[in-house]
Amino acid sequence: LYLALLLSFSSLNPEYVSMIEAGFNGRDSTFFRPSDGTLTDYARGVLFTNAAWTVWCALILFISWIGLWISSGQGCARLCGPRHRWEEEDHVKTMSIYSDGAIEDVDALPWTWRTCTRLRI
Repeated sequence: LYLALLLSFSSLNPEYVSMIEAGFNGRDSTFFRPSDGTLTDYARGVLFTNAAWTVWCALILFISWIGLWISSGQGCARLCGPRHRWEEEDHVKTMSIYSDGAIEDVDALPWTWRTCTRLRI
């Protein structure tokens, strides 16, 4: 928005000059020059300051995102591999305490408890 205002009101607008010559001047003289309708030095300073402040805040936000990404230890965070540093298959192997072949049959539950159910009841 700041850049659009700076670009649109920094140059002389012939239509506005003809409106001034006709006697119409509805703009605030604090921000616009009464002679040609361009921005005053004060208005340019305010717009440049606001634009610089916006760029500064965006830069701080971007740097904080990068800092959080680096400190999270997530590596590429699914951009070029798994989300975490361990591989999925290794994780499944370490979680399986019932069989060595857990990779081939991940969804199968160990049903050995069923055989001893009648003894417990």
